[in-house]
Amino acid sequence: MPATVRISESARVGLRATLIILAAVVLLIPIIVTTAHGASRLHYGEIVAEKALPSTMKELKIKLGMGADVDITTADVAVPTVELTATGPRDSSPDLKVEQNKDTAEVDLPHRKKLQNTRLIVTLPANLARGLTLDLDGNYGRFDVDGHYAEIFADTDGGGLSITGAADRVHTSTDWGATSLDGAFDTVEAKTGVGTISGENLTVNDHVDAVTSTGTLDLEFTDEAIPSGGISAKTDEGSIDLRLPNLELANEKTGKDFVYRINAKSNDGSVDMASDLKKYDVSKDPKDAEGKTLVPISATADTGMVTVSQN
Repeated sequence: MPATVRISESARVGLRATLIILAAVVLLIPIIVTTAHGASRLHYGEIVAEKALPSTMKELKIKLGMGADVDITTADVAVPTVELTATGPRDSSPDLKVEQNKDTAEVDLPHRKKLQNTRLIVTLPANLARGLTLDLDGNYGRFDVDGHYAEIFADTDGGGLSITGAADRVHTSTDWGATSLDGAFDTVEAKTGVGTISGENLTVNDHVDAVTSTGTLDLEFTDEAIPSGGISAKTDEGSIDLRLPNLELANEKTGKDFVYRINAKSNDGSVDMASDLKKYDVSKDPKDAEGKTLVPISATADTGMVTVSQN
């Protein structure tokens, strides 16, 4: 039979007091941490800065190793500018830097890790933008581009890309995130690991290449032009929906004589091709193509539905 341990009354009182003190300490720790955090947040406030960009630049680089929202637009202004708004330590300088190397200007935030809710707004004169190449590289954030440019290169690890307007060439790449295109372009090359690629009111003169590993592709074209170099849309997992320029109307507007050659397939999914396009299927005898310019259309999915129609 186990021995009985007797604790004196004074020992009980001491033990009870010790337990009360320990409980109080445990309760106070989160309060102290919360108070300290709140005190540190009192030293945070809005940070605003604005700088002029070179009016002679031919290329604008914005490369941020952080999450930030970047808006680039054109307006009726005389001087190109970049504006920073963020939340950060009140005693820190905005540290918005603009460096120029010949025809290239680069925007940088050296102390960006201290900033939160970071947003950059770039405003450009329209005549300057038309000859400008944008080179955009972000981490987790968003690029929103509006206007007419020479070339647009936009890459993110994880974030959204939105391009509205016009450019000779558009090249986008995301590891994770949605890409949205709207406007007139000569060539479009869009790639994403996980995410959607969507296009509305697309007027493309040369070619479109859109690829996603996991996500949907939804591209709608106008009748103002036909991509003479073709359209290629590919996804491993996801649906594809192509709405092509109306061949007859586009030929009338452009004065060209194009004809589609359509390859639409899904290894594990259905294919829905509009009845007025079935004669352009690659499996058909292209008798109507004699003397005309073939425009290759490829829409392929490993898993997912493929839909092809025209306006």
